[in-house]
Amino acid sequence: MAYTRLDENSGRERGSPVHYEQQKAMQRELNERIPPAPKGDPQNELRQVVNSQRFHGKSFDQSVTIAVSVIRKRYPLFTPRILPPR
Repeated sequence: MAYTRLDENSGRERGSPVHYEQQKAMQRELNERIPPAPKGDPQNELRQVVNSQRFHGKSFDQSVTIAVSVIRKRYPLFTPRILPPR
């Protein structure tokens, strides 16, 4: 018999996939608030890190904070383009 462990922070099963509707809502928010940029722009790396953090249960603001700190290590003069919520 297999046992599953619950993630202490979210109450979800560890490793369980994010529900489709939730995933689509997070993608919509990402597209609205952090617009895509031309290929090779650090803005796209920022989007990837934010998306990854969101899938790991962080809020949008927490994800952005983490992502900006990660991207600024590689690109010290990077200024993110983040739009306010609608």
